[in-house]
Amino acid sequence: MDFKNNDLELTDNQRKAVEHLGSPLLVEAGPGSGKTEVVIERVKFLTDKGGFDPSEILCITFTVKAAEEMRNRLEEDGIDTSQMTIMNYHAFYHELLEKNKSYTGLGNSKIISRATLLVWALENIDSFKFNDEIDISQNSISLEIEAIIDGISTFRDSLLSPEELQQYIDKKKSGTLSYRDADEVIYVKRLENLAEVYKKCEEFKKRQDVMDFDDIIGLTYLMLTDPTTKHIVEGLKKIYKYVLIDEFQDNNFAQFEIAKHLVTDGNITAVGDSDQSIYRFQGAYPEIFEDFNKSFPDRTEILLDVNFRSPPSVVELSTELLQQDPSRKPKELKSHKTSSEKVHVIGCNVRHDQTDYVKQNIQNLLGDKKLKVSPRDIAVLSRKQVHGKDIAEGLTALGIPVNYVGKSNTYSSPSARTLFAYLRIVAEPSHSGIQITKILRDHGITEINISKINREANSRAYEKTDGDYVYDVLSDLASSDPHMSEITQKDQITELYKKIKSIIEFSNGNNLTRILFHIGRVETDIFASVFTDSFENYVERSVLLDIETNASELEYIKPNATIKDFLSYIEKLENFDVETDQGVGYDNSVQVSTIHQSKGKQFDYVFVIDVSPRRMPMNYTEKSYYVPREISKGLIPVEDSKAYFINEERRLLYVAMTRTKTKLHVTYPTHSDGGRNSSPSKFLEPLKLEENPNIDFSRFASAFTATTGTTTATSPVDLLKKEKRELAIRNIQEGNYKSVLDNLIELEKISVYEKTQSTEGHDTEKFLKTESNDTIDKQLAESAIPTINVTSLRYSNTAFSNYEYCPLAFKFGRVWNAQPSTSDPFAKTNHMYLGNVFHSVVQRAADPNDLDGKHDHAKLVEVLEDEWDTRQFLYSPKK
Repeated sequence: MDFKNNDLELTDNQRKAVEHLGSPLLVEAGPGSGKTEVVIERVKFLTDKGGFDPSEILCITFTVKAAEEMRNRLEEDGIDTSQMTIMNYHAFYHELLEKNKSYTGLGNSKIISRATLLVWALENIDSFKFNDEIDISQNSISLEIEAIIDGISTFRDSLLSPEELQQYIDKKKSGTLSYRDADEVIYVKRLENLAEVYKKCEEFKKRQDVMDFDDIIGLTYLMLTDPTTKHIVEGLKKIYKYVLIDEFQDNNFAQFEIAKHLVTDGNITAVGDSDQSIYRFQGAYPEIFEDFNKSFPDRTEILLDVNFRSPPSVVELSTELLQQDPSRKPKELKSHKTSSEKVHVIGCNVRHDQTDYVKQNIQNLLGDKKLKVSPRDIAVLSRKQVHGKDIAEGLTALGIPVNYVGKSNTYSSPSARTLFAYLRIVAEPSHSGIQITKILRDHGITEINISKINREANSRAYEKTDGDYVYDVLSDLASSDPHMSEITQKDQITELYKKIKSIIEFSNGNNLTRILFHIGRVETDIFASVFTDSFENYVERSVLLDIETNASELEYIKPNATIKDFLSYIEKLENFDVETDQGVGYDNSVQVSTIHQSKGKQFDYVFVIDVSPRRMPMNYTEKSYYVPREISKGLIPVEDSKAYFINEERRLLYVAMTRTKTKLHVTYPTHSDGGRNSSPSKFLEPLKLEENPNIDFSRFASAFTATTGTTTATSPVDLLKKEKRELAIRNIQEGNYKSVLDNLIELEKISVYEKTQSTEGHDTEKFLKTESNDTIDKQLAESAIPTINVTSLRYSNTAFSNYEYCPLAFKFGRVWNAQPSTSDPFAKTNHMYLGNVFHSVVQRAADPNDLDGKHDHAKLVEVLEDEWDTRQFLYSPKK
């Protein structure tokens, strides 16, 4: 719904929601129903006609991005937001804790992520006294650890401490609380394991003086409910006379309990959609809408029932999908559009064909000059991040920019591999032959010279166990050893050896983050090479910044962490399903992401893939943890845990479908990878795919499977061809074009062999002979290399206030986007931390009333020492 306040035409229900006064307000906002616009207009109404000063309004959002969008939209409409509090939950509550340190005792506690807790748990697994419900020798132990850490978060979101959980377990085991059935006996045994990790996790964080995001919520709740801190609550109520909560369905029990304590005289509006409640793993629960009604019995409820985003077929089919849940409260939703476009449901022969179908359709969309489709208009959505990996790689190989939100490329990108190669050399120079070989190859040392170096190293290492001797050979390159005389490029190789030696020497006595900085920004061009604005560099920068964040977090929990510690941390981290924001924010790209990552967004063309058994819905597993009914503090779900799981999976598909503005494709494979017949998802079958008037159903097989009838590569030749194809794609992505040429020649030989059962008919010279084509020369001459379009950037007044405060910080944060992850709104990156501390010291030096009137060098150094946290930056203040 695209409108501004000067030409705003609200529906009756939208206007009621905007202008309501006199009672608590609960707005159920269906997908595309203009929720954001209604929230914006409501804030404007409250300040213009509702009698509230802007400083009296507290707007709480679920994400940093949502808070920024709300602020920017208000400022675009000429509203001064400088006096308003518009923040996401964690940022607002963290600010409350910081302002009340006398109660919380919050010092310089650093925020650590879920990823760090996962690695901590895996490293300490032998210390947990697990019962026989967990076998730590199993390959799936990382999945169990992941379930436990997420389970702990579930209990903390429900405001249940380790002690309360243990009391429940003890009552069950003693018979004070009876077991309902045999399944509950097993579940309580599993809870014993979770309680053990929960207790030790809390001890670990306290010992290391670190916090996670759940701590922020938990500590805020304790502070606001403590009888000794009534003055804090009263003070907040004097400041905030109206509370507005956006994306209400994403709130967990703890977050809503805190919000209730801030409400004065029923002045609260909550806006959300119970049908889009998909964050159970973060504690969200659809029953929160019933909780609101129970907490505010005099509330007014309004349904925004008109979808301005999606065509009628999408609205009707997605509603039909949700009607499969008998416990859902019925809602009559309708589309504002008149499009006759149907939902395209495609049964693809195998998953490879599904990938081809999506790639071909995206190519056709982008190539259709009449449609004028941009990559940013397209999304490919899947249940799990790894399910979209093949499509992301395929589109990238075609030269189509992709925002792939996932972990699969995090530590295998070219920049990351180079950085880790240097780190492994630093960690163990005498056992780093493979890494040294990579560095040599990257710097243009010939294969012949690399072979000679490794051959000499192998000779020296024969029957020895103290290393591979590659570094040793480099150190002797200038010697008169006759074996060295055969090696050419000695100047280049010696230069690289000196660089490596310098890095090793620097690493002695310096901390982890400083070593990373020195390698990436001083001794090499790893960072500098990716700071020109292109899509590929944006992704590379994201990866490198992720690595820096990982190193900083490791130092939070282990201040004296070594390079080996860090490499071990990364190795363990790769066992887990941890999403990263690679390329997110690069404007004109196809989004390939999980459904969770797409929430709140909209696209003209949406492809929802792998809507099939075990993918959507995923297999229900009792490995997930839930709060038992006996100790639940919130409203208890009506259905059992399995039904609850299935209904949330159904809502996930609903959210994916309703991202669509123009055309929706839903795909699934009709055969498994092993060739067996496969049915569509249990969610699709009741929709009667071939009869439903809202569906255009078809089947698809790529040229290869259609002509051969083969569903998988089963012969040795097929497997070899598949291997060479994948290798060619990987070399294209990495820019190894000489290797690509070799791969193509090999594929041509395979093609000849398939026809004649011999490669004798292959003619390399003839195959490589091509006609002269100067198209690319013309294109390069006529077109500048694409860069980020600076003129398209939009900044709010608040953003420019940051420019006035520090132009360099503005450049880092707003132009380069080199700022903390949106999941950690108050994290301080190294450069930002340096700038903030420097500003603070200079500001105090310029204040004649500060520093006891002393402004000499010694006093300023004292202030610097006081404000500086050595773990935050790469250099000691004394340097």
